[in-house]
Amino acid sequence: MRDREWSVPALLLTYAGLFGILALIIGYGFTKVTMASEEATRRAQQEKTLLNERVDSAREIRRALARPVAPPDPLPPITAKPANSTVTPELNRPRNSKLAASGKSPSEKKPSKLQVPPAAWDAMAMGTRADASTQRGPTFERSAINGW
Repeated sequence: MRDREWSVPALLLTYAGLFGILALIIGYGFTKVTMASEEATRRAQQEKTLLNERVDSAREIRRALARPVAPPDPLPPITAKPANSTVTPELNRPRNSKLAASGKSPSEKKPSKLQVPPAAWDAMAMGTRADASTQRGPTFERSAINGW
């Protein structure tokens, strides 16, 4: 190096310049890092993909299903009497000997079945020609030029 003597103000100015440049570089790097992290958090908050929405809804459903459901309140006892009762009280039953022996009331008779003639069953099974023609749609020839 040269044998030059540096004055105190020149040395202070040199050191201050170096520290200033170093501080500017550190400040610039710090602002870039903080701006990038803020942008990433802002983007993460704004973007909700379809997958994220489905995962969130699945988590909500899982939380809802994990909670126990309170049982319903018990029903009160039935105190009302039916308006049209099919059961007759014991006092109002007729004293018919056949009915009294069987233990059945006249209202408990079996209903007779409606007898359908065999010709009606055949007609329902086969249908009519008028029905067959209305059920079919138009026929298309698939091998034709315009096909479908």
